[in-house]
Amino acid sequence: MTCEDDETRRQLQTAFPLDPARYDPQDADLVAKARQIAESAPDRFQSLRNGSTGYGAAI
Repeated sequence: MTCEDDETRRQLQTAFPLDPARYDPQDADLVAKARQIAESAPDRFQSLRNGSTGYGAAI
């Protein structure tokens, strides 16, 4: 999935955690790619990297 809209990206990062245990094993490569993207832009994906919605709730 790709999206160029920053607001949609912000919302998506609070819905899909990077914890591989939360996904089926066959999705491991996708989760790893998502983690790589998040780590390449730490300021942009801070909530995703921290496992937080940004409002004090865990994702």
